[in-house]
Amino acid sequence: MIAIVTDSSAYLTRQEAKDWNIHYVPLLYSIRSEEHSEKFSDENKDITPMIRNGEAGHTSQAPLDSFLKVFHNLRNQGYEILCITMSSRLSGMYNNAWVCAQTMEDKGIEVVDSLATAGQLKLLLEQAKIAVSNGMGLQQAAEYVRTIRDKVHTVFSVDDMTPLRRSGRLGAVKLSVSTILNIKPILRLREGTIMAIGTAQGTRERVRKIIKEVPPDAEKIIVSVYGNSMIETMLRESLSVHCSCPIEEMRLGPVLGIHLGDSAIGVSWIEKRSE
Repeated sequence: MIAIVTDSSAYLTRQEAKDWNIHYVPLLYSIRSEEHSEKFSDENKDITPMIRNGEAGHTSQAPLDSFLKVFHNLRNQGYEILCITMSSRLSGMYNNAWVCAQTMEDKGIEVVDSLATAGQLKLLLEQAKIAVSNGMGLQQAAEYVRTIRDKVHTVFSVDDMTPLRRSGRLGAVKLSVSTILNIKPILRLREGTIMAIGTAQGTRERVRKIIKEVPPDAEKIIVSVYGNSMIETMLRESLSVHCSCPIEEMRLGPVLGIHLGDSAIGVSWIEKRSE
């Protein structure tokens, strides 16, 4: 038996995690200097007002003990473990999981850097679950996830670049990218880091430029939202015309909300693959 472990930035609902036999290790965040653990996507507290008012503070990775506890518990139940974490270029979760696996000296644990987060990570987890359900062994399933990472993509936009600049997770994004005069950035998660691919002025151009990145023959799409993004409805309606694949909605949680600001929207998809 193989159990899948991930972190809370996958933003699964509790029911999805149960159905997929996926186990969560929560990321941490603070509000007014009080630390909290991130929960399932349908159980997180809405901290948008606190983000807007500057009351939401730092975020942090789960401590080593969190992974050790989950790993020991699952191994004691007889499970092998496929652990898929958010991008190592955005968080230390992968490193912590890897260190724990090495500490246990257990060949029944594989740790994979997803080079992703949010909708992109969820799509990879879904593929991992399908692979395991179809009888792939642990090492084969881990290698499969590494192989298809470059088939899963995310494009997103934020209303204000300040939280991302403050977070230090902008990668190669030029400091000149601005959000003044209703000019919004179009960003892409590429090879695990954030890249700027353009700007858009106004809602319609923003939607058009995001959708331009999505291939019409995508296999599945996830629209990720934090806060009350004004373009959510327009984006979903335009995607349904642009693509014929299933479109799912994901509500992001406090950790990514703190880094992206109180109004962010993104589209993740998996490429159509040959049979």
